[in-house]
This record gives sequence, structure tokens and C-alpha cells, in this order.
Amino acid sequence: MAIVSHLCSMVKERIFYKTDYFAGFYFGGKLNKQNLVTILSKLPECGTGELMCHPGLDDSATIHGRNNYRRVEESIALTDNDIAEIIKLKNIEITSFKNLIKELN
Repeated sequence: MAIVSHLCSMVKERIFYKTDYFAGFYFGGKLNKQNLVTILSKLPECGTGELMCHPGLDDSATIHGRNNYRRVEESIALTDNDIAEIIKLKNIEITSFKNLIKELN
């Protein structure tokens, strides 16, 4: 984790468009419902955040060799009704990075 923090600090001044915080790295490949609830419960009250996830309909290995990544489980978590309710209760607006850039310009 220290390496990631160091790399992020090195490029911080070179990135013009970025979110205020980033989540999901710790749960990479294992973002199930419980872990997503944990992330959502710890979100700051304001700002923009990025959630790293790679949902899919198939867990087979990719060209990058990540054969232990649980894409199906991520898809199920991201479309879960309880998760949708938490997002609604916390007034979280889901957007894309593309839309975020438009808003910043």
C-alpha cells in the first residue's frame, strides 16, 4: 500500500482531473456485497470518489492473467437492492469519469 501511496503522490501534480478519494483497491478481486457495504459506510460526506471495480459475467482468466478475480460476485454486489438503498440513503450520485471531467470544465 505504501508503494501505491508513493506513486500517487509522485503524479498528483501531473493529473489535472481526479476525484477527491479512491476506494476499492484493498478489495480488488473480492468486492462482494459485504465489502461494498464497508466501503459505502466509510465514504466522506462530500466530494467525489472513484470506486475501482471490474464487474463481469464470467470469472475466467483474462489476457492479463487475473484468474482469481471474482467479476460475477462484483456484478451481483453492484446490482444488489440493499446496496442501491444505501446509495439512495446516503444521497450518492453515480456518474462516470467522463461526466466528471465535463462538470470540472
